[in-house]
Amino acid sequence: DAIGAIVQKLKDLGVYDNTMIVLMSDHQTHAKTSLYEGGVKTPLIISYPKILDKNKTNNQLVQNIDITPTVLEVCQIEKYDKKNTDGKSLLPLLTNEVQSIHDVLYFEYGWTRAIRTKEWKYIALRYSKSSEELRSKRGVLYHGVSLEPMQHHVLLSHPNYWDADQLYDLSIDAGETTNLAGDIEYNETLAMMKTKLAKWLNTFSNHPFGEFSESPRIIESR
Repeated sequence: DAIGAIVQKLKDLGVYDNTMIVLMSDHQTHAKTSLYEGGVKTPLIISYPKILDKNKTNNQLVQNIDITPTVLEVCQIEKYDKKNTDGKSLLPLLTNEVQSIHDVLYFEYGWTRAIRTKEWKYIALRYSKSSEELRSKRGVLYHGVSLEPMQHHVLLSHPNYWDADQLYDLSIDAGETTNLAGDIEYNETLAMMKTKLAKWLNTFSNHPFGEFSESPRIIESR
């Protein structure tokens, strides 16, 4: 009803066709407060009648960091530092000028970091020294300190929750229940995903995370 009222008002003003509407949702699944798919994958609907066709679905990798560059391009604002902007404009993807804008997505929450490609997800759990002290006092420490009852429900649905390294083939395991990180057959894939995570983390000036704060080459050779 609220969105409908906005759309009607835009039509009454005669500006609906030249208005971009972006609708995003909070996490509506049991995996909120985690880096599992239920905690990072949310609905995204974009309407822009002047440029975009209706009723089209796109399953490429995009992220909320792409919203700002998209709005800036729509508004034809070019004077901003693109080198310090993590996201990319969605317009080339939405208008079929390109097939994809991201090969990999990065996520973080609490003491976990994750990398996702279209097929693979790698989650790393690394407790810091301060968090280890907290865990010794409390007896248990989830992936983060916020919304712990919700994280307990995540634990119940993901049997590998406590594993330091988690590798999932999302093409056949959308529920992320089979951890392939300990399977020798997937050693190369695991090393590849670790290297991608290390390279991403090394773009931060002061954001240490376990051994990934070292050189990406060191991670790759392990």
